[in-house]
Amino acid sequence: MNFREKRASEFYYSKIELMDRLKDFETVLERYVSYKEWVDSGLFFNPEGLHGPAHIQRVMMLSIILSQLHELNEEEERILIFCSLYHDIGRNHDGVDPFHGAASANKLRQLEKKMDLAGSEEINIASLIIKHHSVEDSYAINEHKKLRNHWSSGALSQLQLLFPLFKDADNLDRVRINDLDERYLRNDESIRLSSLAMEMYHFHRHQPDLTYFFR
Repeated sequence: MNFREKRASEFYYSKIELMDRLKDFETVLERYVSYKEWVDSGLFFNPEGLHGPAHIQRVMMLSIILSQLHELNEEEERILIFCSLYHDIGRNHDGVDPFHGAASANKLRQLEKKMDLAGSEEINIASLIIKHHSVEDSYAINEHKKLRNHWSSGALSQLQLLFPLFKDADNLDRVRINDLDERYLRNDESIRLSSLAMEMYHFHRHQPDLTYFFR
């Protein structure tokens, strides 16, 4: 192993390093298990496809891990979890579709009664993250700026914090199509998870219970 390879191996999280970093990793697994029950295969056009429940489960696990790495509060973590659950329910094919985020957000509004969100601000944040997760960052950020006179400063701050984290959680699972480009990830913690995301995907192909990956 040369110097550059050694530095790279030290940068990326291994399972053991990640679990040590988060200390109480059982909390991550408990949170995942409690919300995994919400994954409804009936909401997806092709439950066996690239954007079906298996993808949703991995994005949810990555969202919870990123929440813990960034020390988000429970409300913020819950928003990311719901974004994970519902961000692809508006898809009607597995190809490139910049409009499926908006379609998913529209369907999400019909499912609000199932959601355990504390109030309308959380619903608005989750809906907007879902709506914009499939478009270019520059477009989404410009749209978010238009909310300054309509949203509270707290809600806008949460949106600005959570939007890039969710996009990273979703993008990390591009390993399943061999199309993850780390240059498009938005923070170092996400980049450090990229190798683990690949391992997790290959494990999940053969073991439906993702928690066993960390046992």
